[in-house]
Amino acid sequence: QTQGVEAVRRYFSRLREEANKKSGSKSTRQLVKDPEFIEAMAHVNSLSMDHPKLEAVKEIVEEQFRMKPDSRVIVFTHFRDTSATVTKVLSSVKGVKPIRFIGQSSKEGEKGLTQKQQAEIIEKFKEGVYNVLVATSVAEEGLDIPSTELVVFYEPIPSEIRNIQRRGRTGRKMPGRIVILIAKGTPDEGYYWASRRRERQMQMDLKLLRERLEKNSTPRVDEFREVKQRTLEDFNESKVTIIVDHRENRSSVTRLLSSQGVNLKIEQLPVGDYILSTRIAVERKQVDDYLNSLIQGVLFQQIQKLRDSYSRPFLVIEGEDLFSSGRKINRNAILGSIVAIIVDYGIPVFFTRNPRETADFLFLVARREQEERQKEVALRVKKPSMSLREQQRFIVEGLPNISAVLAERLLEHFGSIRNIINASEEELQEVQGIGPLTASDIYNVVNASFWEVEE
Repeated sequence: QTQGVEAVRRYFSRLREEANKKSGSKSTRQLVKDPEFIEAMAHVNSLSMDHPKLEAVKEIVEEQFRMKPDSRVIVFTHFRDTSATVTKVLSSVKGVKPIRFIGQSSKEGEKGLTQKQQAEIIEKFKEGVYNVLVATSVAEEGLDIPSTELVVFYEPIPSEIRNIQRRGRTGRKMPGRIVILIAKGTPDEGYYWASRRRERQMQMDLKLLRERLEKNSTPRVDEFREVKQRTLEDFNESKVTIIVDHRENRSSVTRLLSSQGVNLKIEQLPVGDYILSTRIAVERKQVDDYLNSLIQGVLFQQIQKLRDSYSRPFLVIEGEDLFSSGRKINRNAILGSIVAIIVDYGIPVFFTRNPRETADFLFLVARREQEERQKEVALRVKKPSMSLREQQRFIVEGLPNISAVLAERLLEHFGSIRNIINASEEELQEVQGIGPLTASDIYNVVNASFWEVEE
């Protein structure tokens, strides 16, 4: 939608190369054998048209050099594949001498530029050996790149800071020009308006800060919030706010939420991936993540923390191959884990096919909570107090190898924590799911003398 056919071809080609290597991942090999992938690859290879952006960037650069032959131009692209395609297209323009300018890290089989190579390219750009830099984000800051007459954004970016940094590459000593290419009806539009909104907010915050400092007064946090609310009201934008765990920051779900105008706050969350209100947090697990958590034995620990921290938590399982992922996991084990989450922990499980459905679900729940029920979103919430039964189960779960299910069974069988503590190994084994090893571990922990146990 935003990059073009050639970028997709390069991506598919890299996947095939990886699948043919001995070091290639199993998931990649499975993907390239998938009939839908093969069909998609054949369809892409049959396409001969280029993305309209390529012709547009060619015309824009050509016009610049027609007006001023000694110009310097930077074309920013988000992806390396796109930078290669743009460089190839611009090479055909008379008077244009483009060069790719990428970072130092090696990505997806392509070596990056060394620091020495970067310095040489910048020097030749100054001298006029090259007059167009087709650059990724590496050229946004921290390098001594001369001022240019034209900066082209091949696609918008949602970050207001990066926008300002890119624009700062032109107009230093003389008027410069900035062109942003936007593909209508694509995420480009969302990224553009998100960046504009954030930049306006930043300007308002800076203005308020400057005014308060001039009056020798310290700005208060609530004043910043007031300005932000007025700005959103003025521009008739969504008031929905979602707190996102920093590990989800680069996910497709976050990008889609941003394109819907959601106010995202990135934080390091101790529990959950998305906080939608004071009572609702959502743990998002893609199919592989869910199965890995189940295999590693950490799934129910995460679910328990979610249950303890929020009164109305949700689990979202994203993907369509939960039972056919190629993993050697019994189907009943997967079903059993889902049943346990719903029945034993009381947490609803919502299934989505892709990031789009996940983003739509999060947006609708957050909007219902914040606009209809007038519940604010907060990072830290007061944990609901436990009932006596929950406190009992919590204590029993502290025994070796005891899950929430086994804790419930032990309490139902013995009637009280005292009776569990006083039980023999044989009596413990009468409970379904308690074997000799677990019974022995519990008995030893309960009856061993603290002073005689070596650390």
